[in-house]
Amino acid sequence: MPHSVMIIDDCKLQRYVTETMIKKSRIAEQVISFTSPVEALPYLKSLEKAHSKFPDIILLDIHMPVMSGFDFLDKYMEFPEDMKKDCKIVMLSSTDAYEDHVLMKQYAVIRKFLSKPLTEAMIEEISRLMES
Repeated sequence: MPHSVMIIDDCKLQRYVTETMIKKSRIAEQVISFTSPVEALPYLKSLEKAHSKFPDIILLDIHMPVMSGFDFLDKYMEFPEDMKKDCKIVMLSSTDAYEDHVLMKQYAVIRKFLSKPLTEAMIEEISRLMES
């Protein structure tokens, strides 16, 4: 089955680099990216009748204006379980703040934390995560 990755990151350069690395590695057939959770949530909601199009992985930046990655997760948790059951969340941040790690423990849907910028080894980790 073809894989899809969603990127939610307010930094245009980071989003471009991540998209490029994923496309180059060919770990996903589709890469969808958004600059804000505010844009991503309606897109995900539109997939309620098309669960098979729900992303396999969401790469979610923690620190964004208007709505943080954690705020996004609060809304994400409201989606039906059968819709999100095969989706894995990977949190991204350019900082490695203790407070963020404490907050991450409150969300069982988070499968991994990665520091930006992503490396080829991290892309391989994401690929393995998709297969698990």
